[in-house]
Amino acid sequence: MLIGDGLRRTAKVYPEKIAVVDKFGKYCAVDTHYTYREVAEKTSRLANSLLALGLKKGDRVALLTAARIGFYLSMLGVIKAGLVFVAVNAVFGGKSKEFIHLIKDSGARALIVDTDIYESEVKGVKSELSGIEYFIGMGKGHDCPYDYNALIKNGSPDEPGVKIDDDEIAILQYTSGTTGLPKGTMLTHRNLSSSFYIWSAEARILPHDKFLISIPSATSGGIGLQLLCVFRGLTLVLSDFNPKKILKIIQDEKINITMFAPTMTARLVREADAEKYDYSSLKSIITSAAPISAELLKKASGIFGDVFIELFGTTETSLLGTFLQPEERALEGPLSKRLTSVGKACLGYEVKVVDDEGH
Repeated sequence: MLIGDGLRRTAKVYPEKIAVVDKFGKYCAVDTHYTYREVAEKTSRLANSLLALGLKKGDRVALLTAARIGFYLSMLGVIKAGLVFVAVNAVFGGKSKEFIHLIKDSGARALIVDTDIYESEVKGVKSELSGIEYFIGMGKGHDCPYDYNALIKNGSPDEPGVKIDDDEIAILQYTSGTTGLPKGTMLTHRNLSSSFYIWSAEARILPHDKFLISIPSATSGGIGLQLLCVFRGLTLVLSDFNPKKILKIIQDEKINITMFAPTMTARLVREADAEKYDYSSLKSIITSAAPISAELLKKASGIFGDVFIELFGTTETSLLGTFLQPEERALEGPLSKRLTSVGKACLGYEVKVVDDEGH
């Protein structure tokens, strides 16, 4: 299934359901929210405007933003247009060697960029970004030739008439691995949509769930989980990571599912008064990005409940690999030895252990 088809289906089935809520508030008010009908319309407007600029199916469009809802809408609009989405982690900034390498290596023709990042960083290296033909400013007060909000306002709300094949690239996701500059991983519509079905089965994700994402938007996990929520029809709550703020959001928004790296979990556990909040709505906390110690897992479970699911995956395998289900381990007793296990291969995946010689 195409990413755009996933959004079209969800908007048809749940048109007035809240699709996304922004708790961060860059370039929008905190608690700005859109229904799936509004998301479908806004992303079609952006898609049609990008094509009207002169971009063609398969062209790369890079995005450098710290905005949360702006990232979400931009990603969907770019992919819906048949363009290839290239996310730049805002941590890199707009003048780092990683950013310049990523723009050159991807062959991006357009860059959507925050006003503040453009003014303070990108303008100073524009001579090194000769491949960028379209600079699109997100926010007010920029001098980019094109304005993000104007593109959404002025574009046609009709579905873009671009014929896309399942095996065409939707996302060029850069991953550094262990050495050297980031390398582009080509993820097709089929790669991604297949993984969303598996995510839904393995993590027991249902349309009535509310999913909190506070990991960086431009990471593999951030991108994958946002698209997963669109495919499955969840309400997605987006926030920056501030421990006290996150704990309050879980309580007040009655969050059902979220995802934390172990370092994030450790900060939440250390937060003063962490135990005073109500976490009864939580059914799953996915832990990933690094191994979590048995000690931290036990301590966190004492606060949030025994709701942790361990996931190990890679960008190259559409974010999945192995799951350790709660029923397969225990906090105490004989099954507690599995607390640090990577779990079992996901549905549709095969795993083997090899040595340095490939045996």
